[in-house]
Amino acid sequence: MASRKPSKYPAEQGDDVEERSSDPVTALEAALARTEANEARLQAWVAIDARDAREQARRISAEAPLAGLVLGVKDIFDVAGWFTRCGLPDQMQEPAARDAFAVARLRAAGAIVLGKTQTTAYAWLDPAPTANPYDSTRTPGGSSAGSAAAVAAGHCHIALGSQTAGSTLRPASFCGIVGFKPTFGRISTEGVTPLAPSLDHVGIFAQRASDAIAAARALDSTIEPPTKVAPLRIGVADLAGDDVVEPASLDALARATRAFRETGCEVDALHLPDDVACGGDALLTVAAYESVQYHGRRWRALGAALPPHLATLLVQGHATPRERYDAALAEREQRRPRIDALFAGVDLLLTPCAPGEAPERATTGDSRYVRPWTFYGLPAIAVPCGRGPLGLPVGVQLVAPAGDDGALLAAALRLETALAQGGQGCL
Repeated sequence: MASRKPSKYPAEQGDDVEERSSDPVTALEAALARTEANEARLQAWVAIDARDAREQARRISAEAPLAGLVLGVKDIFDVAGWFTRCGLPDQMQEPAARDAFAVARLRAAGAIVLGKTQTTAYAWLDPAPTANPYDSTRTPGGSSAGSAAAVAAGHCHIALGSQTAGSTLRPASFCGIVGFKPTFGRISTEGVTPLAPSLDHVGIFAQRASDAIAAARALDSTIEPPTKVAPLRIGVADLAGDDVVEPASLDALARATRAFRETGCEVDALHLPDDVACGGDALLTVAAYESVQYHGRRWRALGAALPPHLATLLVQGHATPRERYDAALAEREQRRPRIDALFAGVDLLLTPCAPGEAPERATTGDSRYVRPWTFYGLPAIAVPCGRGPLGLPVGVQLVAPAGDDGALLAAALRLETALAQGGQGCL
């Protein structure tokens, strides 16, 4: 099918991300120029402080690990002196007293905090005002809508997001960028407004895999740097009988499979057991129960100001008895050995991120392919893998065993490089 040419904000940037300056001042000014050019249409940001960002840039050494990287922060993370609105700007509260752990670590490594990015309300399903950078009629995904869109449009080089179900990998796929979710608990969520604490992960968005790796290592220095590795054994999800996945995602999986094989990797179809889909379903029970335990009183007080999907979650959470919640947690532990066994013969799994290209803005998209790995706490990463028939980005998901974050990031870099060399994955 012939592709139409979408409205592509990233193409309007006028410079290739590979040419990003390592000089903090130069990199910031280029990012600010891109932001000024299209933020009115994109609406990726809650607030930007250019003056403070310029002061930060002047203080950063060009030798700092993240020098030249401009950072966007999802507005559920605390930034000292800023309000944390969680997607509901009319809430009354005090500014944060200190940076969230992740913000502080990235700032200390030389990243320039530009501002707060848009989020769906309390990181759930009600769409944020942000448009997809490639087509303003399409969603950038959720809940980390502004972070993904801002990185894709070149407003910043990296951004913080979160994932409780699919809030990092799905937006990354829809916006054509890298999105990384670490092993559960590996990166502290201190200073992040929770949704469901036993599911919440810090997420990282980046224009390229190398920047995601640099940010991840600034947040956790025990994550291994990428090295030249032996050929990988990769299990690609067998989607026979799947009536939801679209040709765009099947094509992306085929491109990724070819690219990995061209680097000497072994890629074979792998049947995913029912434990995978069941984990995604159980996640919804846990999220409903925990979110209401934490926020129920606050959400009830909002009354009619509570957006519809969040109102539904409030009802679902109240209707979930403790016994059903405990059963979902027990189910996770019962199924975990079978999930771990998936990696007995492979190093990584290769699956879709989403059914296909970004849908219209009335929704944040379908998270069924990413929810299970969030539920089981496994590290996962989205890598852009070309475009679909509408000309919109499509990503693939790589999943690794718990704790193998460094190997996962190295594999993402390997795939990104192979796709670029083969001309298959460039946007």
